[in-house]
Amino acid sequence: MRGQPLATWLPGKYQLPLLGPWLHLKEVALLFSWLGCLYDLTIWLFLWWRKSRGLAYVAVLAFHLLTYVLFPRIGMFPAIMICGTLIFFSEGWHQRVLSWLPGSSFASDGPTAKTTPLARQKLITYGLGLYLAVQLCLPLRYLAFPGNLFWHEQGYRFSWRVMLMEKNGYTSVILRDPATHRQHEVRQEAYLTPFQRQQMRS
Repeated sequence: MRGQPLATWLPGKYQLPLLGPWLHLKEVALLFSWLGCLYDLTIWLFLWWRKSRGLAYVAVLAFHLLTYVLFPRIGMFPAIMICGTLIFFSEGWHQRVLSWLPGSSFASDGPTAKTTPLARQKLITYGLGLYLAVQLCLPLRYLAFPGNLFWHEQGYRFSWRVMLMEKNGYTSVILRDPATHRQHEVRQEAYLTPFQRQQMRS
């Protein structure tokens, strides 16, 4: 690993407090790359194990908050992962949290055992099986499209690829009066935020 693409991206974040002065170093890009790799490969194990779950979730918070600070264009992904990771916590933990909400019907003395009818169990099993099949097949659909995936992008979304490429371009908006044939270029910064202009270019 050569620390790419972080070695290219991180120096542009020099204005960040505390971290900024260090982000131009190649060693920092390598460190972030390896730590990110280790995080992705092992975090689920620490979340699975009850004794390490709390510290692992702190690592989840740190990782995704840092990701958002460094790459705000990533959008809702950090928030979704922070919330989605709570699935590793026990049923009792979720019920205790929900019991704090006003008007909650969850008792604070722990979960109660309930029996599920056989037909409903089968429905849940088949539903989960279908869901898992979709989650497995959807990321692989890009194989059905010929050509360079990173050029035509058919099947790129939901294909287990995160921030593997970046596109930039130039946009201009021209207003033309059909009656007088006069035209002028619109100053986009007068109507769009910097984030909106960036989204148009990428």
